[in-house]
Parts: sequence; structure tokens; C-alpha cells
Amino acid sequence: EAHVHFGIGCDGCGRYPVHGQCWHCPECTELNPIGFDLCSVCYGLFVGGYRDDMHGRFAQQHTRTHTMQQRPQERFWFHEMLDANPDLTPEQLMHMLHLEE
Repeated sequence: EAHVHFGIGCDGCGRYPVHGQCWHCPECTELNPIGFDLCSVCYGLFVGGYRDDMHGRFAQQHTRTHTMQQRPQERFWFHEMLDANPDLTPEQLMHMLHLEE
């Protein structure tokens, strides 16, 4: 099962939370506290040159010259809740806990 990056949304497609690999721009974090993150699909499209228009959902002004880094797959209390409720999807659990974005 893909890791869930609780609290992180993709600035390319808008998926929240990001599942699987997640890529982060440390340069955008310095410029804007919101930062800039991509899911693995959007990262592949952006790095592969298929999409040039991924600047961020919140006007982060991300550019192709910025360096992207893979986010570590950290575990939080949310992951313990998922483990304790295997029949729920991350989205269902967030809805139950009123954590939707």
C-alpha cells in the first residue's frame, strides 16, 4: 500500500493527501511558507518536460530551475489510525476526523 503524506497536497493535480512518492521544492519553501509539492505522476510530467505550467496552486512561482527533493515517508498519528482501521481509506478517515482540506 502506498504511503500517505498526511497534510501534503499536490500542487500539480490538487490531490490531497499525496499517496506514494512525494517531491518537495526547498527553494519554494524559502520564498513562500506554503512550499511546493508534487505527487509522483505530476513530478514525472514536470521533469519530463510534458508540463511547464506547474507553478503552484497558491502562486508559489515554482520554476524548472528549482531543485526537487523526494520527501521522506514519515509516520504520524494519522498512520497509526489507518493501521487501526484497515477497512477505511485515508480519505474516509480524514472525513471522519474532519480533516479535509
